[in-house]
Amino acid sequence: MLAVIAIFVTALVPVTISAGSAAASQKVVAHTATTTGSAPSSMRPMTLAGFQAGNIISDAVFTNNSTMSAQQIQDFFNAKVPSCQSGYTCLKDFRVTSQNRPADGYCSGYTGVANESAASIIYRVSQSCNINPQVLIVMLQKEQGLVTHTWPSSWRYDSALGQGCPDDAPCDPSYVGFFQQIYGAARQMQIYMEGRWFTWYAPGNTWSILYNPNQACGSGPVFVSNKATAALYYYTPYQPNAAALAAGYGEGDGCSAYGNRNFYNYFTDWFGSTQSSAPSAAAQVLQDSTSGKVYLVTGTVKYLFSTAERAVQFTWVSARRVVSSSDLAKYSDAGTVPRAVRTDAGNVYLLDSGRKIWVPSCALATDYGWACGSLPLVAQAQVNIYPDGGTLQPTVSALGSSWLIQSGSRREIVDRSILAQYGMSTGIVTISDAMASEYSLGDPVFTPGIYKDSTGAMTALLQNGTAYKVSAQGQVPAIVSAAKRVTADSIARLRSGGTLPLAVRAGTQTYLLSVDGWMAVDAYGSAIRFADLPAGAVAGGPSAPAALGAHFVREQSGIQVFLVSGGTLQLVNADQQRWITATFGVRPDVRIVADSALGGIAAPAQRLVRATDGTAYLIDGTNRYRFRSCAQVADWGGDCTRLPTATASDLSQTTDKGTLELLVRQSGGATWLVQAGKRREVVEPGILAPYGIGSATTTVSTSLVEALAVGAPVLGSGVYTDGGSGMLLVNGAGAYRIPQSARLTGVTNVARQLTAPSFATIAARGDLPTRIYSDNRALLLTQQGWFQVDPAQYGGTKFFTAGDPGAWVGVPLAGTDGRPHFVRTVSSSQVYLMSGGSPQVIENDAARAWASSYFGLSGTVWVLADGTLQGLAVAPGMIWKSPDAKLMISDGTASFRLGTCSDVAAFGKTCATLPQADVSALGMRDSGPLAALLQGSSGNPWLIQSGQRREVPDPSILAIYGIGSTATAVSDALLKVLPIGDPVVAAGAYRSTAGAMRLMTSTGRVLDVPAAAQVDALKSAAKPLSDDSFAKLKPSGAIPVRAAYGGSVYLLSSQGWLPVSAANYRGLAFGDAPADVISAVPVAPPATAARFVREMTQPQVYLASGGLTPVSDADQAWISATYGVPPTVLIVADGALH
Repeated sequence: MLAVIAIFVTALVPVTISAGSAAASQKVVAHTATTTGSAPSSMRPMTLAGFQAGNIISDAVFTNNSTMSAQQIQDFFNAKVPSCQSGYTCLKDFRVTSQNRPADGYCSGYTGVANESAASIIYRVSQSCNINPQVLIVMLQKEQGLVTHTWPSSWRYDSALGQGCPDDAPCDPSYVGFFQQIYGAARQMQIYMEGRWFTWYAPGNTWSILYNPNQACGSGPVFVSNKATAALYYYTPYQPNAAALAAGYGEGDGCSAYGNRNFYNYFTDWFGSTQSSAPSAAAQVLQDSTSGKVYLVTGTVKYLFSTAERAVQFTWVSARRVVSSSDLAKYSDAGTVPRAVRTDAGNVYLLDSGRKIWVPSCALATDYGWACGSLPLVAQAQVNIYPDGGTLQPTVSALGSSWLIQSGSRREIVDRSILAQYGMSTGIVTISDAMASEYSLGDPVFTPGIYKDSTGAMTALLQNGTAYKVSAQGQVPAIVSAAKRVTADSIARLRSGGTLPLAVRAGTQTYLLSVDGWMAVDAYGSAIRFADLPAGAVAGGPSAPAALGAHFVREQSGIQVFLVSGGTLQLVNADQQRWITATFGVRPDVRIVADSALGGIAAPAQRLVRATDGTAYLIDGTNRYRFRSCAQVADWGGDCTRLPTATASDLSQTTDKGTLELLVRQSGGATWLVQAGKRREVVEPGILAPYGIGSATTTVSTSLVEALAVGAPVLGSGVYTDGGSGMLLVNGAGAYRIPQSARLTGVTNVARQLTAPSFATIAARGDLPTRIYSDNRALLLTQQGWFQVDPAQYGGTKFFTAGDPGAWVGVPLAGTDGRPHFVRTVSSSQVYLMSGGSPQVIENDAARAWASSYFGLSGTVWVLADGTLQGLAVAPGMIWKSPDAKLMISDGTASFRLGTCSDVAAFGKTCATLPQADVSALGMRDSGPLAALLQGSSGNPWLIQSGQRREVPDPSILAIYGIGSTATAVSDALLKVLPIGDPVVAAGAYRSTAGAMRLMTSTGRVLDVPAAAQVDALKSAAKPLSDDSFAKLKPSGAIPVRAAYGGSVYLLSSQGWLPVSAANYRGLAFGDAPADVISAVPVAPPATAARFVREMTQPQVYLASGGLTPVSDADQAWISATYGVPPTVLIVADGALH
């Protein structure tokens, strides 16, 4: 890349990466990632994600000999190496006498030509042997790096493709020479593909192919799927291992081979895919009959034309046809139509201004923002209709200037010749302004010199890489004539050093800016102050003859001449000049320097003089003005009692222009009030009337005014600009910066311009809010000015930025409406009805007209500044279609994506009735896709079904329906949009927040679990449900605490159903229970022998043995010791023993 710093090109673009491959013999070269001598280019990094060892390149692409003409090949070589090192011949300039070759079964022969270029040989051989010329170009690079080499030796041409050149012996003499290499290799490829003599990599079979000549590195199975891939393996019989693939263009490990990897790298980097294109590459331009949107359709995808201008560029690709939305829905979306296309012949073109411009490499395409493999595919025949616009270059002409396109941005460039030293083409091609405007502005590529923008403002770019504004005093004739026209935006990106000093010390040499340029001086000593700059800093600017030693000097607009000698400046008149010249030999000519270059010695205060009659004058060049009073003299920095006396002879050299007014106007510029030695800009002189200052002005020179220090301007409330990027609203509350988004017509129409120095004195409090609450007014910034609204329509005053009293004054109040009203933002056509604190989407004009009529509202749509509506909460649950056909649902200030119309139906809506809306102006946070389950701020997730929300205490039970357990966190407000449906539950216990419990059996039976029956086995397993969902579980009865089933009897215990002996509980009834009631509760280990037992909340323990007998602690211990009854007391539900 070129340097990020906009001053000089200080960093090269990355060098072309190259590594050798192999020829038919045992050729493997483990090069590093950079070929010595390669010319710089901006190659994209390779990922090799698409590399297939068994299908490196398709047969169709390998044998497509129509991909490039001889001229396109030549242009490609020129682009790769714009300049060659002295004493060497690079591929773009290489010529040789080709030879005759007879036709045979592999090539159609060749008629030799004297002094034939490499590009012509490659093209003609590709036609004769039916090989893609791009294949031969890539082989030249991977074998010898010839495509990008800047100092190739002759042996590289003699063995250009390694054909007939084994690693362990000299090349076969019959193959030595560039032509012999190209023709021999192309013919050999056809022999390989024929499959008659070479069969060990025959396609349609799996072959064990080595990773390296060192067999210890191993091999891997490769299913060779086509003849072209087989030919590459005959030529280079090794496949890249994982390390080689992971390295891109770089080195892998000791077992890596790179030939076939680099073939794939270079081909895809320079020419795009190695695979055949879709069966039909013919593209169509189709228009949706419903929406009116226009698409480029190719293969199975469609690209949207984002603008009418873009669609016009594709007029000759295909006539526009109107089709139904359903027809277009068959094609998948591929984004917007780029300006470039790729063809079925393997070429890439820019379509612009009715021309096709060939793109010589995918690396260059990347700089323009295009990925070759992702470009729309069209037929070559469709592109051939366009007139030829030449070859795309890194530099383009558009928007009235020249631009270097790099990394998707445009960088203004004045002198393209500097690109050659960085290996870049100096060519230029014209593109449309519309295209150029799409690239973001990058740092300019400027050399030291003088630059000016469209307003005439000048900037000096010095050798130290710093840009200095050239003041009015500094705009001497030499500077003006040297200035080159560039854009103000590019100048703004330069590193600023403030205002250009007029007296500088660059290293050890001092300079003054004279009318002829920088003038070297040495006799000033400390008489004036020289600003320090690095040595040579002024070398890029205009220069004047040196004035070394004593000399006469004056400022451009002054009449006072000084003698400079021995570090002092002495005032001299004409008589004294003549005497000094005659006596001391000082040259009689007076060197003229920029106004203020002599510093305080010739400052405005020194231009104040007093005549012999006591009248005070201001001297401005050849004019003089009478001061009104000594107070006015003081405002100009003088003292009536100390003014230098001017003789009648001195005054006679000036013209009396009358009395100096309190307001002065610089020539063709601003009006100023001079006070306390400073100049204060006045835009509206009328506001000074209360202070007794009239509106009359005296016109004086710019240099005189600008020699005064700048004070704060005298302003009324209003909008002010510096004529560039600065803009402020100034009022009684202070000054507010007006950001770009707030510069609407209602603001800019009332803006008044200040000079940049005055503007710079105003301290801003911050950015002007586009929604503000001040003076009990809720105000929005619109195209017409402020629009006053009822804050309740926007959710209250908290939506507005609190402003001090009067903070809005200076921008007109365009309207007031306390009712609901319609709004949109500048960059969006989406209209909203603001009502009740939420924006409601208005789908079209008809919907707006209906709402306006039905509710009695104004039909006006107020156009607000971009960003004004951000932060508004959309009513949760609103569903719409986005402009890119996504299904979206709102959740306050966030939105979620719904996958299909089935998801829409789950919320009780249908896709057919959804509004289409672009809510980007609201700045809603895209929270991603909405899962099948939603999670509120607490509790269980919810399943959305049939317009209801169903609580899911155990998401794992949904797995059999293909529903995962992941839940999307949403607001409770979104959940509450839907009514509660039956919970999604399986067999088990469930409890409410109030402590109630119910049991669901495997048959769906619901039983109430009274508090007495809420044993630990049920309480520990019970899943929580919200009270509303719990109420949906309608019990058909209560769970028993004693049950009989299948010949066994059970007590409900803390461990679940406890199998017991009915004989030990004589007198208690065990009612029959269904199987699902028993299976719904865990079964504890049997306790059919004598056991101690008590109820859950009762302390009394019983011995269950032939009946229930109450026992004490002592009884328990004696019975256990005597009869072996386990001492553990079984806990059962309350009521189970009664």
